[in-house]
Amino acid sequence: PLLLSVSRKDFLGAIAWRPPRARLGGTLAAIGHGVAAGAHVLRVHDVAAVADFLAVRAVFAGEAEVDPKLRLPDHLRWAQSSAP
Repeated sequence: PLLLSVSRKDFLGAIAWRPPRARLGGTLAAIGHGVAAGAHVLRVHDVAAVADFLAVRAVFAGEAEVDPKLRLPDHLRWAQSSAP
């Protein structure tokens, strides 16, 4: 297994010019590239955000499917417009 540890690294700060706690976007981009290249184990700071990213990435990559019966609870949905 290949371990990838790119979370909040200095090279991401140098690319995006962000301090460590503001490097989530760069971290996710690096993780996406690493997983596509074969990484299997990830060391990260923002576990929930990375898990969400990987779940969405897997669906987009055709590696996972979303149950068509899935319905989000109302509190997770966009508010319904009151316009006619």
